Amino acid sequence: PRLLSFNLNMNSGGLDLSFSESVMVATLTVSQITFQNFQNVVAAGSSGIQVTLSSGSIRTTTANGPTCSISLGRDDLNRLKNAKFIASNATNTYLSISSSTIRDMTLIQVVSIPSTSGLLVAIYTGDTTGPHLLSFLSNLDTGALTLNFDEPIAILSLNISNSLHLISQQSS
Repeated sequence: PRLLSFNLNMNSGGLDLSFSESVMVATLTVSQITFQNFQNVVAAGSSGIQVTLSSGSIRTTTANGPTCSISLGRDDLNRLKNAKFIASNATNTYLSISSSTIRDMTLIQVVSIPSTSGLLVAIYTGDTTGPHLLSFLSNLDTGALTLNFDEPIAILSLNISNSLHLISQQSS
C-alpha cells in the first residue's frame, strides 16, 4: 500500500491517512509517523524541523479499510503547536513514514515516504481555539504567579495588566 494523502486538524488533533488499498489498522505504529516543515527536510539543513509522534497518539479507526484516523496525544499536539514553522499552515506541513508504519490485509508493509520527499498535507485546519487556564499557583512571599494552560502559549502575547483581579474573602 501507499499513503496517498493526509489531513491534519490542529484544533481537534485529528490526523486522517488515506491509502491506495485497505490496511490492517491493528498494525499501525504511530511512532513511525513524522511531521516535517519541508518536503526535503535534509536539503533544508538547519531550517528543517521534524516532530515524530509518540505512543501517546492513538488510532481511532477500528475497521480495516483504505483510511485510518489517529487522535494526536496531548504531548504530540503540543509539541507541534510549540515548534515554530511546522504544522502552522498548509505550506509547512509534510509527512514522512517508515515502511513499518502499517501493513495491508496480506501483511505487506506500506511504501515508505522518506524525509527527503515528504508528502504535503491535503486538507489543513489551523488551531483557532484559544488556550484555557487549567490552574494557577501564587506565592505571596515572592510575588510569583504561575499559570498552567492546556496548550503552549506565546508568552509575549500574555497581557494580565487589565485582566487580573485578586479577590480576598475574609471570615468574620
